[in-house]
Amino acid sequence: MTSQGHIRLAIFDIDKTFVHGDSFKWFCWFAMRANGITWRCLLRFAFDALTHPTGLLDAGLLKKSCLRICLVANDKAALTSLVKHFVDGVLLKRVRSAAVDRLRWHQQQNHTIMFLSASPDLYLIDLGSRFGVDCLICTKFLNQEGNFTGNLYGANCKGEEKRKRLLETYPASEIDWEQSYGYGNSVEDVPFLEVVGNAVAVNPDPKLRRIAVQRNWAIEAWS
Repeated sequence: MTSQGHIRLAIFDIDKTFVHGDSFKWFCWFAMRANGITWRCLLRFAFDALTHPTGLLDAGLLKKSCLRICLVANDKAALTSLVKHFVDGVLLKRVRSAAVDRLRWHQQQNHTIMFLSASPDLYLIDLGSRFGVDCLICTKFLNQEGNFTGNLYGANCKGEEKRKRLLETYPASEIDWEQSYGYGNSVEDVPFLEVVGNAVAVNPDPKLRRIAVQRNWAIEAWS
């Protein structure tokens, strides 16, 4: 995709790209410990996890179910405190140093920084603010007032949904797509990586690695 726009994006996937591992799993366990783990919670969590691979519960609904177990709906003050402690105590410690270096380089080039993730806004808003991110596109669980109600707002931001929401965020004429960058680790990131002129496969899974080789995309190992 080409464009004559003047905005150059640097788009970072989060899980296993910007940070080590799956941030949503860490957040759920962190919240469960903070709010007190019970056998009832564990059984519900196990049931949801077991039904997910069968197709009875899709990824977005699985996240919704897990968060309803872990969090107290409509308690904004408690959520704000929980998120701060999670980001400070867990998430920042798992951010890849190479990812931070690359983000800072893009900021020096006056590129517009975007986090594009299937993980939830609950803590990605806070993480993005720590790094001066200009735009966040992710799975939404906060309503317009910033409250967690237990509802999922829109689709799970994964695969084709990432591409769809990326293209909806800016008018096409504003973006210089050929000079924009995208960083992802999974074959699920291919739909948005195809949009930019500089796609980078970061510690890619086997399927993404094969595609990156076929399309001559950069492949990088980030620690």
